[in-house]
Amino acid sequence: MFTLELPKAKTPIIQVCSNGFELKEEDETTFKTFQMKGGFELDFYFSDDFVPNCVEVTKKGNFIAEIGLFFDGISLEDYDGIFELPEMVIDTLEFMGYKIGF
Repeated sequence: MFTLELPKAKTPIIQVCSNGFELKEEDETTFKTFQMKGGFELDFYFSDDFVPNCVEVTKKGNFIAEIGLFFDGISLEDYDGIFELPEMVIDTLEFMGYKIGF
């Protein structure tokens, strides 16, 4: 595991890609993309019950991290693949209506 240095933002400036606030399905994968300050992009991938199960972090097209997300209902209970969950991921999850349970 490693610590990922990402900009901190209590209220991320979010521009949702062309799919708006709708979930986009491609090749049977459901995902939502958020473009963040500093060239970062968050791709949230959803399970069949439309709960995010992972987020992929990229910067200007370069892969940075893939973070597994583990929910109990709408509450995030755990994550893996990174030492500390980035603020922008937490803020975006809260923006989508999920709660952080730890």
